[in-house]
This record gives sequence, structure tokens and C-alpha cells, in this order.
Amino acid sequence: MYEKVRTKRVEFEEALNDYTVFLKVKTDDSSESFEKHKETELFLKSKTKFVHFYNEIEVFCAKIIDGSITSEEYIVNEVIPSLKKDMVRQAQFFGFLNQKAKELDLPPIPKPEPEAYKNYNNAINKYFSNDTTWFKELEKIRNANSFLY
Repeated sequence: MYEKVRTKRVEFEEALNDYTVFLKVKTDDSSESFEKHKETELFLKSKTKFVHFYNEIEVFCAKIIDGSITSEEYIVNEVIPSLKKDMVRQAQFFGFLNQKAKELDLPPIPKPEPEAYKNYNNAINKYFSNDTTWFKELEKIRNANSFLY
């Protein structure tokens, strides 16, 4: 079941890697032959993959919350540690992609609705609600990237 999340993560990371390489080449090559449409294409691909990746996480977390996935050992040892990292990265990528959207004069990724990642939040809270240090760090990162909901 978690394979879908992993697949979406890989797809997003591949798109982001393509965009990162492109930005590096853009920085290193100051020639006027640089094609802005290619940057826009890579940006939009990254933005789309970002949305799909986190939507897939939300669907997966719904299965954790509703009890469809019952292996506590699997959830605690395999899934939740990755999801915690992805939750931090979600805010970071949100900020990065919206900064680039502004530079490209494109619409930003809208802030999520309060209920958008309800299952994701509930899954993290269920297994790590006592980790106040991590939650404080997450809040700082979310504030820094205007990723508040």
C-alpha cells in the first residue's frame, strides 16, 4: 500500500531534480539563449508532482486512521518516520515552488484548506504527539515558508 506513496515521492523528486539541474545550468550559463519556456515547463511539472505526491500521502494516511492498515510495527518503524520527513519537506518545497512561481510570474500553489491534510496530520499526531520538539521545528519551518493551514 505504501508503494503508491513511494512511487509519487520518486516521481516528484525526479521532476524536482530536473528542475534543479536546469536552474544550475541557468546560473552557470549566462548566455541569452536560455529558454524561459523550458524553466516554466519544469516548474509546472514539479508543481504538479508535488501536489500528486502529497495527495497520495493523504489517501494513504486515511487508511492508517480508519484501521485498514493494521501492522503497528510496519507503521511505526517504516511509514511514520518517512512521513515525518515528508511533512517537513512539504513546507520547504511549498515555499521553494512558490518563490519560483513568483519569479516566473505564475500563479502560486494555494495554501491548503484546513481539512486538506487532515488524515496526514492525524496519523502523525497519533504516533508522535509527544514529540513536542519536532512539532515546534515543523511549526517554524511552516511559518518560514507561509505553509499554514
